[in-house]
Amino acid sequence: MEIEADPVETWAREVAAANGFTEPEHVVDVFGYCAECSAARASSTG
Repeated sequence: MEIEADPVETWAREVAAANGFTEPEHVVDVFGYCAECSAARASSTG
């Protein structure tokens, strides 16, 4: 699932610029369970 993360985008551009990078690209992975899967896991364990 792709999510919007404007603060991360801003941070990445700032860090890249501070270190002399031009045309930066990056990938950030966030792992976890969506709300539906979290609810299903909670109801099955408890």
